[in-house]
Amino acid sequence: MGCVPSKNKKSSHVNKSYPQIRINPGMFILEKSDVFTAEYEVDHQLGHGAFSTVYQCIERKTGKVRAVKVVSKQALGKDHMTHTFKLKEIQVLKQLDHPNILKVFQIFEDKKSFYVIMEFCSGGELFNKIVKKRIFTEQEAAKIMYQLFSAVAYCHSKNIIHRDIKPENILLDERNEDYTIKVADFGSSTIFDNKTKISGCYGSVYYIAPEVLLNSYNEKCDEWSCGVILYILLSGRPPFNGKTDSEILRNIRTGNLNSEWRGFEYVSEEAKDLIVKLLDKNLLSRITAQEALEHSWVKKYKDLENLSQDHSNQTLSGVLQQLTHFNSNSKLKTAISTFISAQLVSQADTKELRNAFRLLDRNGDGRVSKEELLEKYKECVGGIDPSKQVDQIMKNVDTDHSGFIDYTEFIQATLRREILFSKKNLETAFRLFDKDGSGSISAKELRDILSNGELLDDAVWRDIIKEVDQNGDGEIDLREFQSLIMEKI
Repeated sequence: MGCVPSKNKKSSHVNKSYPQIRINPGMFILEKSDVFTAEYEVDHQLGHGAFSTVYQCIERKTGKVRAVKVVSKQALGKDHMTHTFKLKEIQVLKQLDHPNILKVFQIFEDKKSFYVIMEFCSGGELFNKIVKKRIFTEQEAAKIMYQLFSAVAYCHSKNIIHRDIKPENILLDERNEDYTIKVADFGSSTIFDNKTKISGCYGSVYYIAPEVLLNSYNEKCDEWSCGVILYILLSGRPPFNGKTDSEILRNIRTGNLNSEWRGFEYVSEEAKDLIVKLLDKNLLSRITAQEALEHSWVKKYKDLENLSQDHSNQTLSGVLQQLTHFNSNSKLKTAISTFISAQLVSQADTKELRNAFRLLDRNGDGRVSKEELLEKYKECVGGIDPSKQVDQIMKNVDTDHSGFIDYTEFIQATLRREILFSKKNLETAFRLFDKDGSGSISAKELRDILSNGELLDDAVWRDIIKEVDQNGDGEIDLREFQSLIMEKI
């Protein structure tokens, strides 16, 4: 944040018509820090930066391993340390549902700090992997960059600029050489429109775009940062260097890309061409993240992914059948299912489905369109009327009516029921809904988890509970909760 050096029986509810219940992949609640200590146990430190310290922590009710970033208000600028600013950040995070964007579950605060609860990625920062490995093969770099371009293109499609893309803000899912990444830290992000330029100096030395230093820029500042990262992955050095921060920033502002390509002796011309297009100081001609996904270098290595075409089609055929059979008539059940998919399902459970999602998402923008779905459905399933089947899938799976199948919607619809609705997951979800530990879920508790900030009348939530409240006590107990989820609708 800021221009600083880089460190570190069937229920009747299916016939009712209630306002759309939606839920995000996280529980975006700004709460006091005493709630944090009640809900989480801090384990050990994972890392330390200029503004924050990251710890591994355990969610007490679920036993899930999370990460918590403790951000010092004193170290932040005045605009960052306000309650209003954090609420703005939450509004940004609420819009993000992408396989390569880190989930943020909760944010707490006290007088001195913000506490940001995030997914735990055992592989740590890409920065540390770069320090250890120094130079990556083109295939390794292409895999990382495809995911990064996809995440950036997705953000830009939602009019969100990250503004601080750097290896420290890119996490690796696992410790192995799989290189599945998660883009993190949206504390410097902002929402933009296509009519006006953005001002405000955000970013980190080495990765900041020259137009940001001039205080007039647009979303393409993120593409510049991607270009710097690609340059470093392939050469082990930054494109613009210097002995001091001031010298580095001056070289970014006035210098040209090293035409001698030192350290690129064994790098392909295609890779260098993409770097040039990303590190173009002319905003009009600088390539977008979506265009980068279509670049020949990216597409070449994407085609070399380890799944064979036969295996891919076989996997997709089963996934598409799952999508065909998914039914979301019950909005409450769908909302709870989304909650479980986002909060409780492990990365190991969804790894194969994540690959399937990527295969369906042909243009790499982080969501599946009707056209992309129809193309793969015709190829892998066929049938008399594929268009009709795809229309039905979109109607059932696209529960937020965005016109696309988002990642969590996809996981919810395709994950095996015995995993998604395991006894452990249902009991854990119930405990999370039952925030006061009374043994039942009240209308208020249901609203707090599922309202997504929507100002729905409390009577709506009481009526929803009444639909599944079999004993008539005005609340949902564990048996009623399980019955709602497990009934076939």
